[in-house]
Amino acid sequence: MASADCGDAGHHPQRTDGSRSLVCQMLRWTRAANLVWRARANASLAQAVLNGDAAAFEREVSRLRSRLTTSGAARCQAEDLLKQLGQAVLAGNLQSFQRLEQQLRSCLPRAPEAVPLDLDAAVSLQKQGKYQEAFEQLLRSLEVMIGSDELHPTALFDVLDQLEELVMGGEADVNDASLSFLPVAPLALTARERLAELQLDRDGDGGVVLQKLAQALLYAADDPGVATEAALMWRRRALEVLRHARELMEMHPELAELCAVATLQIDLTEDLGLDLGMESGSPPGTLETYRTYSSTVSTNMLGHDQEPPLVSRSEIATPLQISH
Repeated sequence: MASADCGDAGHHPQRTDGSRSLVCQMLRWTRAANLVWRARANASLAQAVLNGDAAAFEREVSRLRSRLTTSGAARCQAEDLLKQLGQAVLAGNLQSFQRLEQQLRSCLPRAPEAVPLDLDAAVSLQKQGKYQEAFEQLLRSLEVMIGSDELHPTALFDVLDQLEELVMGGEADVNDASLSFLPVAPLALTARERLAELQLDRDGDGGVVLQKLAQALLYAADDPGVATEAALMWRRRALEVLRHARELMEMHPELAELCAVATLQIDLTEDLGLDLGMESGSPPGTLETYRTYSSTVSTNMLGHDQEPPLVSRSEIATPLQISH
């Protein structure tokens, strides 16, 4: 797999629209390989390529390559191909890119098309104002994903994030009881069990996903239609998940802000007296406090303002954070 046709690694060619298209394709591949989970890291990687900065690209690949989920010879081959893929983009060499892409497809356990296309359909439905259909589509995606032999944390985070935007984002009718996290909560608990089975809940990345699952449980607990006992149960389970998530994230400085969100959620939940078995019920402003803070921090961490030009959020592997 020689990379001689990938161009001089130190050359900084002028980026073209074609190169930007290759950047988007490359990022989809890194997402499929579970190599790039963090939107800010994605933006840095893409920007390095768009700027023709080979040195910056090499640094980003070195930082992120340890997250590849394949193992053994396949892992080494995929790492090498991903590196060459970026070099092909740097050189604007479409022929080399396509050749390497085919090789990468053969050595990865799943192709990028396997990352739920249903998410795109749900987003499209939401943009059309078909909120109930979008919600049902996301629930189906979540169910299928959790029940599959291979659970991809990136895709799991994506679907949960889109559910949060749909249900809590304010676009849909807030009085529509059918748009609720109540049917999501049991799936969130099942997802947590699956992550544990697959040993995907043991590092900072796992902590990020767990925090998102706990968020879903807290939303369910604060749903106007939830019974008191159910709300207490969801909060207790959320507290367990949050403590585990914080424990995993606090060892990684780059996850400090998200760790602070988890700490705030833990503190607010504990203030409800859950450890003492007291009756549930959110004090005024409690949910809104951490929801606002969480949203602000997530926006900052995802680095949407830092994304490279002409590379949209849908084109860049979004939401998950990466630990080092």
